[in-house]
Amino acid sequence: MPTGGTDAPRLVVVSGAGRSGTSTVAGTLSHLGVYSPQPSIKANTSNPRGFFEPRWSVKFHNRLLEQAEVDLTDGRPYALDLVSRVVDESRRRRLHDWLKEQTEGRAQTVVKDPRTVWTLELWHATAADLGLVTSDLIMLRHPTEVHRSRATHYRERRDRLGASFVATNVAGWVNVNLMAERASRGHPRVFLPYADLVADWRTAVGRLEPALGLSLPVDAGRAAVVDAFVDPGLRRSVQSWDGIELPARLREITDQVWEALVRLAGSPDGRDGVAESSLDALAERYAVYYREAEALTWYTRSAAERRGRRLERQTVAAEAQARPGDGVRRRLRRLLETRGPRAR
Repeated sequence: MPTGGTDAPRLVVVSGAGRSGTSTVAGTLSHLGVYSPQPSIKANTSNPRGFFEPRWSVKFHNRLLEQAEVDLTDGRPYALDLVSRVVDESRRRRLHDWLKEQTEGRAQTVVKDPRTVWTLELWHATAADLGLVTSDLIMLRHPTEVHRSRATHYRERRDRLGASFVATNVAGWVNVNLMAERASRGHPRVFLPYADLVADWRTAVGRLEPALGLSLPVDAGRAAVVDAFVDPGLRRSVQSWDGIELPARLREITDQVWEALVRLAGSPDGRDGVAESSLDALAERYAVYYREAEALTWYTRSAAERRGRRLERQTVAAEAQARPGDGVRRRLRRLLETRGPRAR
């Protein structure tokens, strides 16, 4: 549970599945006077109004995920354990020092980074050590909208994954939201639907202010800035499964996770015993389903590994021909000696 009195500095950690409106809500809070650590990731074509993502946090989490060999939208139900194993004392100290520097002397700070969903417990513990009152703001967006948004903006990934792009997107959405819900229990939290934010940001802010213990004065000047920033036209994706092919069991689990999260979003304090019990059961069902699916894809994965090694051998052989040398020859010899996984 959070510590500190009513005058203790506040930290809001914005998380949720990528493309769920985390940038929009973080930008809204920033324009209303909540400090967002700088420098932040620059805007680009996928997010022209800005990410409001601290560069330090992005770099910190990217290195962590890389070492854990976990993808940002990883759908493996055991991926969180892989990340937890590489959170050592050095990383804890680095986050502690950075967060202290960013929050010292400031009444309200917002850190938005979808990657924090993998380290929420670390953020909570670090903030408690610093005497911060921490709350979680988890953005919700229907999985079909998230998928279509990713298909539009992440074309390289879409082309690389091919037919598995849809299933991996949806599995990642399920896993990330299950993790965020579980890790935020026991802390002040709000589940905010992206559709609600873009439709009427004033009402959304009115809900966030008491629930998260923030002071968000909406004077004429700030309101005009947020009006220009929050564009309802940004929500171009459709909330429909039409045209999206998905395994029936994954579709069923996804729909039920969404229903439970919507129920939490309707609760003033982000808590609902029925919804939380449902999500616990769904997490178990999803884990079983994923293990079954993973077991069936062994041949596909082993074939991909063999293909990767073959391409690497071809590359090294071409290097050896272009610039012969002992180092290249040794590398080629090792690759040639590497045997693929045995059939079973």
